[in-house]
Amino acid sequence: MIPIWKDKDVILTPDATGRVPFTIMVDGSSAYLGVAVSKGIGNCEVRVNDIVADYMYNIIPSSFTPDGGLSEAEDTAYNVALPVQVIDRNDGASKMSDVFKYDWSYDNAVSAVTKFSDPINGRIDPRMPLMWTSYVGADTTIEIVGYARTGDFLYEDYNNDYSASNVEDHLTINVAEGAHNIYLYGADVAKYQWLVRDEDGFVYKVVTPCHRYALYYVNAYGGIDFLLLEGTCKMQDNLTRYTTKKTYNNSTPSARGKAEYLNEQVRVYTLNTGLMTEAEASKMHHLLESTNVCLWDNVEGVMRPVVLTDNNVAHKTYKGEGRNLIRYTITAELARDRQRR
Repeated sequence: MIPIWKDKDVILTPDATGRVPFTIMVDGSSAYLGVAVSKGIGNCEVRVNDIVADYMYNIIPSSFTPDGGLSEAEDTAYNVALPVQVIDRNDGASKMSDVFKYDWSYDNAVSAVTKFSDPINGRIDPRMPLMWTSYVGADTTIEIVGYARTGDFLYEDYNNDYSASNVEDHLTINVAEGAHNIYLYGADVAKYQWLVRDEDGFVYKVVTPCHRYALYYVNAYGGIDFLLLEGTCKMQDNLTRYTTKKTYNNSTPSARGKAEYLNEQVRVYTLNTGLMTEAEASKMHHLLESTNVCLWDNVEGVMRPVVLTDNNVAHKTYKGEGRNLIRYTITAELARDRQRR
């Protein structure tokens, strides 16, 4: 499986005209028709990943559609790993056949097959949907283990002291081969204190329901993760006002000066994370560099697409912060401008 950031060239042999027509097939469908031209004497090289990257970006269904809410996410395959084939149209022969993963991590140390979700800290408000992306090589059953709540939300166990003695349920989801968004919501989250992914042992901690916002995002591996915002959060509207100058009329005193006929509203959120360890902060680039981010509102139960406006990503460390725990401030704008006339 090839991450989309890694260069993958295929060699094509030109005909007598110095050209070779070719087709790139993605998941069995024709995605690109092109003609490679030899520069002088020799074979042609086609960089497949650059072509496939644009195609995959546009066909991957977004689970953050604001009109459909989260309905698209449930049991919906997220096509982040697709078979790609290059065919020489002169002779019909296949010149390359491989699987590409929509992975922008630039991380050679990570298994391209298994790494899809990598949550920053796994803390989740019981009003939030629990989502992650999983890839399976064959039809199988994915399991998440729910551990019973041992007290109310006011008494948090910061040692994550769960054990087999308080296993409540084994939640199972049958999935076909491929990449899938796994989705739990409502009672499937709120009744537990911990939820543990059986596939890799990652622990989600269900915390006190007192924070309003969380960010959901497509991470660098192509999967969905989220971050509960446990610091202070502010919301404001930035306005652009449009006015016109009235024509003076001596008989109508009000017909003078300016009148406002339109204002455009851009809603801006200033979001602060909770305190983080250095290990948690090392994953913040997945969120801050993402091109697909949505803001979940725990009060309204609504998912809204946003655009992050910060132009740099600080890779913070414990020592770099003066031996203090780490916190990030994130600025986001609602992706849909509003108008009032």
